[in-house]
Amino acid sequence: QLLKSHEALVVPAFEVNDSKSLPGTKEDLQSLVEGGDAEGFHVTRYPKGHRATDFAKWFGSTTSAENYEVNFEPGFEPYVVCRREAVPAYDARFRGYGLNKVVHLYRMATVDCFRFIVSTSGHFVAALEHPTSEDYRKTYGPGRDRLQVKRVQALFDLAKQEMQDEVTVAQERLQTAAVALRTPLLCVMKLHFVQVAYFYWVVGIVAENVIIPFMLLSTRRLTGPESAMQPDWAYV
Repeated sequence: QLLKSHEALVVPAFEVNDSKSLPGTKEDLQSLVEGGDAEGFHVTRYPKGHRATDFAKWFGSTTSAENYEVNFEPGFEPYVVCRREAVPAYDARFRGYGLNKVVHLYRMATVDCFRFIVSTSGHFVAALEHPTSEDYRKTYGPGRDRLQVKRVQALFDLAKQEMQDEVTVAQERLQTAAVALRTPLLCVMKLHFVQVAYFYWVVGIVAENVIIPFMLLSTRRLTGPESAMQPDWAYV
């Protein structure tokens, strides 16, 4: 099944205990999860990053015909497959570590209105557990640079506000366009109503001053003046 323009196919992501081998099948992966040797990617450290994927539902599916749509939640950052021409550009202001992927998926969901559909074909991505990177520790670790944390958060808040402004402007333009389309239509309808009303007004005048007197005159000529002025019941 081909992806539509604004659909994002979510590929479930997992993290595997580094003492185990990476699984090659969905069944192998499920055994690792049930044994406590694998879990959704970073769900312990950052639950909302992949929580919306709904791993329990994914494991319960059996065919790709059971693909299911999930609701986006702020912070959701799945691995996705999409049509390239529909994907927005990354925000180049996010450099180093922190919220760059989150803000990108946020834009896809809120500005570009992507639908997130979890693939149940059996495909997934998995990585072995590994120590956090130096960039992560600088931003979120115990010895983090608190100023950097604030810079990243401030930039993220700014980006979200900009996106909200984009959505608001787009909605206002749609409303303006709708009004612009509706106004000529209303004018045409009003003009048509006036024309119809005028037509019936003219017909009424013609009927009152021409047709009815003509019919009365014709009746008098055929039946005589007295019978023309008296109703039928007068002769019963």
